[in-house]
Amino acid sequence: MSRGYNIQDGGVVRRILNNPYFSAILFLILFGLIAFLPKIQHFGFYNDDWWQIYGAEISGVERFPEMYASDRPARAYWHALLFILFGSKILPYQLLAVFIRITGALGLFWTLGKVWQNNHKANFFISLIFLLYPGFLEQPNGFDYQIQQVALTSFIFSLGFSVLYFAKTGLRKLFYLLITFLLSLVTFSFMEYYIGLEIYRWLLLGSIYFRNKKPIDWSNLYRFIKKLIPTTFATVIFLIWRVFFFKSTRYTTDVGRIGRDFLESPLISILSIFRRWFGDIADVFLTVWVKRGYKNLSDLSSSEFISAIFLASVCVILFILFLKLSSVRSKSVSEKEPDERKSWIREALLVGFLGAIISLVPINLAEREVLYPIFNRFSLPSSIGVSLFFVALFFLLLSPAWRNGLIGLMIFGSMLSHFTNNTYYANRWIETQNFWQQWAWRVPGLAQGTMLAGFYPEPIQEGYFIWGPANLLYYADSPEISVGAEVLNNDTIKDIQMGNDFEKIFRTFYFKFSFQDSLIFTKPGTDTCLRFIDSNQPELSTRDNPLIVLAAPYSHINQISTQSTLNTAMFDKIISASRQPVTWCYLYQKASLARQIGDWKEIENLYNQALTNNLQPADSIEWFPFLQGLAIQGADDHLGQIAAQINETPYYRYQACQIFRNQDPTASPQVRKQNEKLAALFCTPD
Repeated sequence: MSRGYNIQDGGVVRRILNNPYFSAILFLILFGLIAFLPKIQHFGFYNDDWWQIYGAEISGVERFPEMYASDRPARAYWHALLFILFGSKILPYQLLAVFIRITGALGLFWTLGKVWQNNHKANFFISLIFLLYPGFLEQPNGFDYQIQQVALTSFIFSLGFSVLYFAKTGLRKLFYLLITFLLSLVTFSFMEYYIGLEIYRWLLLGSIYFRNKKPIDWSNLYRFIKKLIPTTFATVIFLIWRVFFFKSTRYTTDVGRIGRDFLESPLISILSIFRRWFGDIADVFLTVWVKRGYKNLSDLSSSEFISAIFLASVCVILFILFLKLSSVRSKSVSEKEPDERKSWIREALLVGFLGAIISLVPINLAEREVLYPIFNRFSLPSSIGVSLFFVALFFLLLSPAWRNGLIGLMIFGSMLSHFTNNTYYANRWIETQNFWQQWAWRVPGLAQGTMLAGFYPEPIQEGYFIWGPANLLYYADSPEISVGAEVLNNDTIKDIQMGNDFEKIFRTFYFKFSFQDSLIFTKPGTDTCLRFIDSNQPELSTRDNPLIVLAAPYSHINQISTQSTLNTAMFDKIISASRQPVTWCYLYQKASLARQIGDWKEIENLYNQALTNNLQPADSIEWFPFLQGLAIQGADDHLGQIAAQINETPYYRYQACQIFRNQDPTASPQVRKQNEKLAALFCTPD
């Protein structure tokens, strides 16, 4: 007869599983690794990473204090320390970000254990929901956005030490107060809008203090405030410094500017704050569980979809295993006396709900709000309260079976959100690597003063998304920004058309360029090649953004220098694109470069490579360099096949006719003969 399961069997494993603290720690770590490690090896640099990497690589870590002087000067020292340790190797940053997130969940479990002792199962549930909270989607952006998690984790541990301060006496009490002060100061110095987190301390300590003091009278309230005040020293000191001494030069973090805007229109400002506040409350409690992030589950490939379902199911199985272990271990929360059970539930509901909504207030006062997907990080302060509130609500209203089932469903949904989000970030970095790899193939060098603008499949929200890597790759030895870039939008298109000067100071980086030296690029899809527009022969795809069409007459291909200044060592260090076999886009980039310098024989050789490898473009506009090279080389046998593919798109046929019929009278006889030949292919009626 087989023996049933018994956690008393075994040695070390038995002791771990039989200890509610150790088993909770083990399971939280497992959940964190399953949620955040998949695809981590494919993550890279994103968004605001670029100006930080540029500044550190060009000027060293000494540049960080200057870069952060405008808003959060303390951040500089964290980033400088990590850059000294890791440099521009992105994987260590990603692993550290996962470690910090898991540590935050462990810290919350430890803190809750100090507030509600012998409440291990519920405390574990709260910490698990907090760990997997799907509102924060910037986890894969481990270089820049790990600081939000560092600040939150620091605050969570400050909560735990403030609880110990309340409970202890003597020198230990002072020691815990000192740790509380230091950790709180770190939190607010890293993220000033985390000042709203302080409400959790007041509510949790209030729950402990008034738990056995009924009714609550003014004398008890006075004694509580008197005891609470020392734990708020860091908050008061930081606020005094921030409001009266620190002068932020960044628009969104300038307290003086926020105050002036409020005083100019108090009623409108109050209404706007409440609009943002109510919307954010709905987002952090409800929308976060159903709103798509950067990517939908339906966007995944078949294999990725199966992987997502598998990992989510594994986490649900782990959750069931934890429940099984808990049921045969020590007494659970459901076995406590009714009054005690209701007491922690009432406290958790109050702390969770008020903490979640009040921690949003500083964000809303600063005219920011939780928006998915781009401003999802503002949901992070509420994640503690949301986790507390939902778990307490489930314990209050639901039977154990329904409660566990609903938490399991939340785990399953959160895991799907994180997997799809990880997939988005992994694919985004792959596309970024592909973009700059094609750039390196096509562009041997960039003329100083070049002003870049354009589109590729991922949003370019700031100019430094482009000028950061461009200067690293082509002017890594220059202390100044040599190549500029700006977002192509309805405003910049006018500057490009008028050839205006462009001057900007950003994070102590200064550059002054002219849109007369614009170079326009476009890569409309992940399956298309990067193209640089030549105003003398604009070749426009049906998939191009309409702004590319408007900017095309002002794009100067001669900003691409044929003298190589590409820093291949920096490319391998920052972009580190994988070495691939010959691709169509490699041949296209080399053919475009060969056309620019008039190396027609090279184009014919590249075309023969395409035939040998059976390579074709996804967009037939990319045939144009080969078309012209083969025409000049007299390879007429292939022209008809290429022309037939181009003619399948009427807009491409129209462009070809216009380009080759409007001959340049100063062109060489060879080119004029080519144009006549090609005009006959595209301008003759069917």
